[in-house]
Amino acid sequence: MHPISAGERVEFRLWPNDQPYIGTVAEVREAVPQADPRIRRVDNEAHALVDVDTGGQAAVALSELRKIEG
Repeated sequence: MHPISAGERVEFRLWPNDQPYIGTVAEVREAVPQADPRIRRVDNEAHALVDVDTGGQAAVALSELRKIEG
């Protein structure tokens, strides 16, 4: 069981601009280790697909997400 689940509100930052983003977790995915360097780094660890409030969707490692309480 992961500490974050679908439907939860979260905050995260994306490299390289380090700007904070807020969104809702759409799906939590298990790690799928890949040997191919063309695969996104986040696929190698448990991550979430987050529907970002400002539009779009981001794949973010669970370790980079912070729950928003309230």
